[in-house]
Amino acid sequence: MKKFLSIILALTITLSVCLSLSVSVFAVDNADVILYASADASENGDGTFSSPCSLLSAKNKLKEYKDSGKSAIVYLLGGTYEFDGMLSFDSTDMPNVTYKAYNNQVVEFSGAKAIKGFTESVVNGVKVFTKKLDTANKNWYFKSLFSDDNKLSVTRYPETGYFTVKATAPEDDLWTEENTPWEFTLGQNSFYCNTEDIPFEFKNSEDVNVRILHYWHDELASITALERETGKISMSRPSSMRISDIDRFYFENVFEALNNPGEYYVDRAEGMLYYVPFENEKADTLTLYGSNIDKLIDIRNVNGISFEGIRFTRTDWVYPEADWVYEGSWHDEYNIEFPQAALFVDGVVTVEYAHNIHFKNCEFTNLGGTAIKLRNGVKNSSVENCYFYEIAATAIYVGGTNCLPGENDYTQNITVKNNEIYKYGRKFFCGIGI
Repeated sequence: MKKFLSIILALTITLSVCLSLSVSVFAVDNADVILYASADASENGDGTFSSPCSLLSAKNKLKEYKDSGKSAIVYLLGGTYEFDGMLSFDSTDMPNVTYKAYNNQVVEFSGAKAIKGFTESVVNGVKVFTKKLDTANKNWYFKSLFSDDNKLSVTRYPETGYFTVKATAPEDDLWTEENTPWEFTLGQNSFYCNTEDIPFEFKNSEDVNVRILHYWHDELASITALERETGKISMSRPSSMRISDIDRFYFENVFEALNNPGEYYVDRAEGMLYYVPFENEKADTLTLYGSNIDKLIDIRNVNGISFEGIRFTRTDWVYPEADWVYEGSWHDEYNIEFPQAALFVDGVVTVEYAHNIHFKNCEFTNLGGTAIKLRNGVKNSSVENCYFYEIAATAIYVGGTNCLPGENDYTQNITVKNNEIYKYGRKFFCGIGI
């Protein structure tokens, strides 16, 4: 069990680690400006307790105080704030603002939408609930599904155990032993499995993922071609580490494996959601939550933004990409994932070039990426007394550029203290706690 209690960590980033005395300062309740926001606020809400505004409206109302030198609190009334996209904070926003759950009420920032109105059917010999999805919405397709409390399971084939790679396919490798940029990689685009391991055609095979387990890393890619006669499997991205004929692998998101309670399958061709219910669930009363949003909060070029008592929850996952680090490298050129610590998985909450950014008494749960990612140029910031549970990659990432103190990219005085981190690396297995 990967679990850390009361973790105290301070990082100064020049690719070195040192102790740093930094004090977390949170806004107090006698701020100069106070607004109230609600998840179901009226469009005409003025931000008072009796007439709260929306979260986005509160953020925009505070822009007029940007250069005032004042501080502000936005009290968030209890409820689920459904995000249609990422909420961005930048140099146009007011600094020194705290977004805080009002009177300890339950406040959720959610990347998922409710799905109701299921119909009972039978698939693969078991009872399933189906729901025709709104394919007219350009963002209708999602990969992550949740119940009220938990992330639900994508299908897996084989359902238990693993297959073993039969042979490699050197004809498709990016590099040879002589010209590889790293001794642990050949940039393999395909491999061979035993033909008896795939006794049937996969429905919508382009939506099936293959996961290879080897070394200290797991490869995750979709299938671009599957030759059942030869057992050759071609992948959507090269492997970051060498594939060998002893490696274990299995398939994910396989329609034919849909048969256990809590499993689901989204048929992109049909626009249909299939779900295998638990015994006590009923089609006409069940509510599930589908998410295709992978980022909730982005903060950059603004100082003094704090969040207190908020639950960040229910976001989707995306394939990791080298879009923010190692530009011009072979990772960047060939879209090869970094083979350690889920480094290229981006943050559900991302902070860059910002100072005095604080998270206190928050909860991060059922998230499809790294929960909090503090990147280049973050200073005097903290994550304290927070709870992390069911995180797809890493719980808390603090990183930066190898540079001298005083430079804009320099990251320093980051306090990570007294957090509980439980069940991380749930989708990207090489993710770490901190």
